[in-house]
Amino acid sequence: MKFFQIMMIGFLSICLGIWTLCFTKVFQLFSYNLAFNTSLEYSCLYISPLPLYLLLLHMRYKQIGKILWRGLIIVASIDVLIFVTTSILNYTDIVHFPQSLWVFHAYVILCVVYLFAAVISKKNLLDTPTKFLAAGIFTFGAFSILELIRFNVMTLFRLEHTMLGITWLPLGTLSFIILLVMSYIVYTYRLMSAKTEKDVLKEIAYRDSLTGIYNRTKCQQIFDILDSSTADFAIVSIDMNGLKLVNDRYGHHEGDQLIKAFAMSFHDAFAEIGTSIRMGGDEFLAIIRVEHIDEVEVALAKMKVFQERNSKKLLTPLEAAYGVAYRHEFSNSTNTNSENTELADSEKVYQLADERMYAMKSVMKSTLVR
Repeated sequence: MKFFQIMMIGFLSICLGIWTLCFTKVFQLFSYNLAFNTSLEYSCLYISPLPLYLLLLHMRYKQIGKILWRGLIIVASIDVLIFVTTSILNYTDIVHFPQSLWVFHAYVILCVVYLFAAVISKKNLLDTPTKFLAAGIFTFGAFSILELIRFNVMTLFRLEHTMLGITWLPLGTLSFIILLVMSYIVYTYRLMSAKTEKDVLKEIAYRDSLTGIYNRTKCQQIFDILDSSTADFAIVSIDMNGLKLVNDRYGHHEGDQLIKAFAMSFHDAFAEIGTSIRMGGDEFLAIIRVEHIDEVEVALAKMKVFQERNSKKLLTPLEAAYGVAYRHEFSNSTNTNSENTELADSEKVYQLADERMYAMKSVMKSTLVR
């Protein structure tokens, strides 16, 4: 369904293109079978409204009232009925395509009137893609009506070899296709812009505004994913030291600088093996998937090196306490191969990591710990 609109535009373009080649006798360069050429010409002409209405139905889904929606379905169904009926009559030699042309003419007039009435009734609600599409339909409709008048006058008064023998309908067809493609391009651009805006807003919702790393909302989303799987994982709970001291002594601006510097050290250390998260205040969290569990200690060592490097520009050195917990710690070692082994959820693992972090903080001999 993602490519449905471009498929319908392609289908419509092919129908109108083949019809134009047949109508202007250019198709005779490829086929000398005049009966086949005539059947192909009328078949493409009669079926061409269908992809247009399918395109309209797809583009306007749930955007127009039930009456207009049902009207589009009815006119599309009438086109199918005309095509099937005239084809059966033609191939059974009862009524050939040229003799049933007046039916299609009447149908085209009905469609143009219906679409014109629908657009006029909703003209204040039309968006840019629909305006392009409406302009294309009415341009083609105007050329079609002029062609109907020209064709019937020429046939009635036998004026085949006069200026009335020249048709302008291919020009109307070309104008319609150009406006149709423009409508699709604008429509696609708007869809992509809306999706991009939605993705950006979604990303912002998952990011901590101060540090740029993920926030508690993203953490909960990852917890839900981990809880739905059976894979092992590790959680590193981290708590900065000295934030309250810096806020009280130097102000919250310096406190924010401390948080940002630590977040940079923390994120750079865990970027290649896990997801770095700021839970709020001076609390941070790293989630490490099963394939990188063995690299936790290496990442913690990197974090200390980065802290020392980033501390040079701060009034207070970066320092933190941390605790690490693994999901497999909650598994019963005697039942590791049992299908009934109960897996710990993320909150339990996080709680254990938090307890170990506070245990580390309690034994740290630092002037930054309060």
